[in-house]
Amino acid sequence: MEKYCFSYEREESSRDEDSSAGFSLAELLFALSLTLGVSLFAVPAFQDLQATMRLRLLEREVRFLLREGERTAQLLHQPVDFFAEEEYFRLRIQDTTTDLQRVSIPEEVTVTFPQTKLTFFPQQVSSPGTLLLSLGSTQCAIVLSLRGRIRRSCS
Repeated sequence: MEKYCFSYEREESSRDEDSSAGFSLAELLFALSLTLGVSLFAVPAFQDLQATMRLRLLEREVRFLLREGERTAQLLHQPVDFFAEEEYFRLRIQDTTTDLQRVSIPEEVTVTFPQTKLTFFPQQVSSPGTLLLSLGSTQCAIVLSLRGRIRRSCS
């Protein structure tokens, strides 16, 4: 039986043993500073985007509530009121205390609503008004016309 003998010889590399062990301190500091620089620009932009999306979601919920008030007034043949209070947007049949629907207002959102209420009448006429929602630098205006048209503009 023949015996085979293998000899493993280590090839010499052109790099030092210290440099092949990992990254140098300068490389790590450069990568860290690059990551920090990118995050300084990305985080505020992401927070602005989140605020814009939260405000637009609230704006859609309010528009839905306004349309629901218009439809409810026509179906029940009774006036329906829309209120903007501290914590909620409320929809009620006129001269009652029971909410048909309500949408909560987040604490960080500022609501400007000059009227005390908007009223939807069964004859497809409503009291006109403007509702302004703002969060940070983002604002959405919801305008209700006399004929019940709901328009919005966000910036």
